[in-house]
Amino acid sequence: MESNAEQHELTEFCPLFHRAIELIGRRWTGSILRALITGEHRFN
Repeated sequence: MESNAEQHELTEFCPLFHRAIELIGRRWTGSILRALITGEHRFN
């Protein structure tokens, strides 16, 4: 069984990080994977 400190660590996320992960998990996953598969890219 996990201690309260361990449970607290696992449940505390930066709200911006959480939102980014939710966004990626929705419609963008396929596009991101396709971009990664095609090789290196640079963003300006």
